[in-house]
Amino acid sequence: MNPVFLALGALDIFAALCIIYPWLAGEFLFYIAFFMLAKAAFSIVASFAVGYYMDWMGFTDMLTGAVLALMFFGISFDVFHFIGIFSLIKGIYCVGMTVLYR
Repeated sequence: MNPVFLALGALDIFAALCIIYPWLAGEFLFYIAFFMLAKAAFSIVASFAVGYYMDWMGFTDMLTGAVLALMFFGISFDVFHFIGIFSLIKGIYCVGMTVLYR
């Protein structure tokens, strides 16, 4: 069980919960958005480098980071809750796969 993957999965879950419940992040919303966008960029660039162009987890991270950044600037849409739920499912999937496949 890799603790780095567990931490990244926990970050996905926390970011998703910040979308669903914005009061959880408070002043740290910008930093969470920035880290999610950086994580997405690294994931997408690394997957393109090895020839894997369907990196759905990286694109989900990018969408999550963009939603968090928009929320930081005061822009909110009803669809954000559905994106947060999708990101939460992705985070649970990441943590589950890390635990199951030690």
